[in-house]
Amino acid sequence: MFAHLTLPGWFHFLAGLAALVLGLLVFLLPKGTRVHRAAGTAYVAAMLVVCLSAFGIYAINGRPGVFHVLAAVSLTSLTLGMLNLRRWRRTREPARLAAHYQHMAYSYLGLFMAFVSQMLVNPRFVGDWVPGRTAFALALIAINLALYAAGSIAIRRWRRRAMGRYAPA
Repeated sequence: MFAHLTLPGWFHFLAGLAALVLGLLVFLLPKGTRVHRAAGTAYVAAMLVVCLSAFGIYAINGRPGVFHVLAAVSLTSLTLGMLNLRRWRRTREPARLAAHYQHMAYSYLGLFMAFVSQMLVNPRFVGDWVPGRTAFALALIAINLALYAAGSIAIRRWRRRAMGRYAPA
């Protein structure tokens, strides 16, 4: 199952698993605590390894593809989340903290979507149950659209609980 992984692939895979666990901890922990900050810092570090190692993986056609674009989107979301946290620390503007929550939540959602879609569709992990490139692409799109829709609803619903008094109306 994992024999195909190169060194960047192993870094990517292991950092992704670490980020999944750390991101879940960040989500479940009370916000603003030392433990939240420590888990969040470790999550950001793991996600940086995930995103940067993705740029070194060229399993499909030996050239950059859609997954490299998604790694850039993830890196952007992560960066914006941290920049908004930094701005919130200086200004205490609730909108900055809300933006931090939003970007970090979508960063985790993207990671979760990548994990689930790889585990359900990638023939290296689950065999070739999706016949043909078109069916593979359609299955990947359908799975990710469903995950994105459900995740977006959850992010909106949980924002007030997660942010407490800083949640926007």
